[in-house]
Amino acid sequence: MEVSGKLLPVDKSESTTDPANCQPCSKDGKHVPAISYCQVCAEFLCPSCAKTHRNMSATASHALRENGDMPNPASALLEGGLTEPCKEHPGEFIKYHCPAHKKLCCGHCIVQQHQGCKMNIIAEVSRDFLEGRDYNTLKANLSDLKEELGQCSRDIEAIQESTTEDCLKDLDQLRAYTTDIKQHLDQREQELSAQIYQIKEEKQSTLNSLATNCQSLQSKCQKTTTQLETQESNSNKLFIAANRALEQTPGLQREVEELKHKMNIPQYKLTKDANTKERFSKLDSKNIRLIRKHFFSSDFITDVTDMTLLPDDRLLFVDRNNKNVKLMLLKQDDCSSVELNNDPFGLCVLPGDRAAVTLPIPGKICLIKTLGNLSKEDSFEAGKGCRGIAYHDGKLIVSFQKKFSSPARVVLMDLKGNVLKSSEDHSNRLSVFQQPFNLTANSKHSLLYISDCGTNMVTELNIDLAVVQTFPLKTKPSGITSIGDTELLVCSRSTNAVSHIDTSTGQITEILEGKDGADGQRAVQFCLETHLLYKTEYTDSKCSLGVYKDDKCVFAL
Repeated sequence: MEVSGKLLPVDKSESTTDPANCQPCSKDGKHVPAISYCQVCAEFLCPSCAKTHRNMSATASHALRENGDMPNPASALLEGGLTEPCKEHPGEFIKYHCPAHKKLCCGHCIVQQHQGCKMNIIAEVSRDFLEGRDYNTLKANLSDLKEELGQCSRDIEAIQESTTEDCLKDLDQLRAYTTDIKQHLDQREQELSAQIYQIKEEKQSTLNSLATNCQSLQSKCQKTTTQLETQESNSNKLFIAANRALEQTPGLQREVEELKHKMNIPQYKLTKDANTKERFSKLDSKNIRLIRKHFFSSDFITDVTDMTLLPDDRLLFVDRNNKNVKLMLLKQDDCSSVELNNDPFGLCVLPGDRAAVTLPIPGKICLIKTLGNLSKEDSFEAGKGCRGIAYHDGKLIVSFQKKFSSPARVVLMDLKGNVLKSSEDHSNRLSVFQQPFNLTANSKHSLLYISDCGTNMVTELNIDLAVVQTFPLKTKPSGITSIGDTELLVCSRSTNAVSHIDTSTGQITEILEGKDGADGQRAVQFCLETHLLYKTEYTDSKCSLGVYKDDKCVFAL
């Protein structure tokens, strides 16, 4: 392989076994025997040039080999093949290697940076390098890198193909969805147009009747006025006519009042339906697919009992077995935690970048700061057996299981633990709960939803903690979250299934099929902005966070 660079001039007329001539003099056409050899410049020198070489500041530090210590011309020619320029001293060639610093050096480098180092002469150590272990290891590493890069290239191509397929699929779904919307809107436009024309015709008919009635009353009034005016010259006749008019006037006034009453025609105004956007955005159980999973080793996380989404793609969740609360940065797949020294269970977000966590055994609620690094702020007594927790309008809603309190109950308390209301206040509902482990709040409508794995029921309460309605489930419910105005997502405790509840109709649909697995708490959250569903799963004793996407509703209007 040829190497670009400065080549040493060699007199082709001379054999490489002949005595060397001075190379600087050879450039001037002179043939002067050499007595020295500069290892740095790789040149043979005559006495005059050697003296000059020692006296010049640029070459004074170069080591010269004298007379019998000089290499033969053949060896010097091999050494002269070192023509790679030094990066730090472009005018010099690389001829040495410093093992201590693992750096290639020229003569200037040795003087300036490596005076105390033991240097290898490349021309000597390179002779067996081709067959050496270092070179073979380098080749093997490069081969491994090439294989890895080849796999990366194939993976990139596969992802590119998948991306294109997903794009086309999503565009087809979008077009189909917009077509459905257009058809719905066209149908709705026709219906509303018919109603508008019908209202117009009804109003026009009423107005025509009122106009006729008004003209008739105007004629009567004018006739009476004319009769009075014609009798003004005869007082007797005027008196008679006026009395007759007085008799007729009350009836005429009643007819005018009836006319005015009928003129209060209802007014209609076309307005936008505030719920249209939400109806288009509702979760579609037929279009949910897994897009990624975050796996956790068993020593890292084993039992997620509750979780909630925070701004900036952060997920806050309870790790009961490890006695802490963790904050995951979803984009970086990174976690931080705060230790609680007791088994936590329920979790909810509070104003001011804070969260509240229930500690069932000591019966406390711990407040946590969620901005930056997680940290404990304060705690207060709530009562043993506290499980689920939610925040609404400056108050906490906390559930208590039957194991620790008889009967199980849901209470409304302030942020200091003072109980304001209890479900026990409704005497006819004392036994409605058994194991109300999880709950969520619909702040917009001031409604609470309790997930009870003892009764296999989700119960809707109003803010007074009175039962509004119940939703029976086929499996034990676990984690629960509220979506929009009338939707709930509920995890199954015994499987990895997730059910969707429409609270306005009572319809319950399994949107994610669950396989039988280890019995345990599971949690679920849904982001309305991205239409991503997050839920904890247990498969083969491994805990993971599944992230699912609603393909259709991610394009909701």
